[in-house]
Amino acid sequence: MRGVGAGRRVLDMKYRCLAGLFLLAFARLAAADGGASRVTDAIAAALEDARVRVVTHVPATGATEVFDAWCERTGAPKVYSFNEEVAYTVAHGAALAGVRAATVLKSHGFAKAANSVVDSITAGTTAGFVVLVFHDRTGAHSDSVFDTRAFVKGTRILHLAPRPGALYAEILQAFRLSERYRSPVAVVVDSDDLGRPARWARAPLPPPTAVYRRNVYQHLLCPLLAPYQHRLLAARMAGAPPPRDRPALPSVPDRLPPRFKATALQYAPLFDAFKQVKGPDAMVAGDAGTSSLFAFPPYESIDVTTY
Repeated sequence: MRGVGAGRRVLDMKYRCLAGLFLLAFARLAAADGGASRVTDAIAAALEDARVRVVTHVPATGATEVFDAWCERTGAPKVYSFNEEVAYTVAHGAALAGVRAATVLKSHGFAKAANSVVDSITAGTTAGFVVLVFHDRTGAHSDSVFDTRAFVKGTRILHLAPRPGALYAEILQAFRLSERYRSPVAVVVDSDDLGRPARWARAPLPPPTAVYRRNVYQHLLCPLLAPYQHRLLAARMAGAPPPRDRPALPSVPDRLPPRFKATALQYAPLFDAFKQVKGPDAMVAGDAGTSSLFAFPPYESIDVTTY
């Protein structure tokens, strides 16, 4: 009887080992396959697998559901923004600094952020930057029915409008496009599709490799550089080399045009002090005004200005 009992214990241990191996294999399969879930989860998984480190969001129907799902997947705190233009700009700044970023907005909110959107296209990006634009097709959660795709197209931002079942793969593709063209990319999502079932095979992106480098010819948006920056944008989107006719950077404040010089003289004492404390690795964003012209020599105190 003792031998029979010992044999049963051995068999029981074997079955337990086999069950453990089965569960391990199932867990590995689940890690490689997103499984059956909702479109909301597919979008959140895509942001996670794109190695996005900064996501900004203004609460709105559909958009909040996705933002909350991403926070739950990654353990990120649920920090909500209250102004779409600011939310967009913060995410763009993070991507310009070299980390992948996204902003999650409703279509009407994207319209509010349009000033920053069009400036981000000219300034470009370093790591991938994607804006998810949630379309309320019937106006059930909006103050009006809004032709989202027409508006997005009108901003001239690179954009995709994938089928619900393709959203995971197309969001990853949007990050690839953003890093290829060094430009933001919009992905239009129909809010009515978020509860639909979805499957996806996980395919995480490698970390971004591009590094931020100071370049006022591209990143400092101002009237003195605007014509050249427009040509630079066209070359970048065509995959062509930068135009060779770069304008000379004026010395501040002495060589500024008269309409800027008087105001710049008033700022000079401040920037005399500031240039002593700015670190060599700092990236300083300026206001879209005369003070940001102190990006030019000999001060070089501002690095980026968009809206």
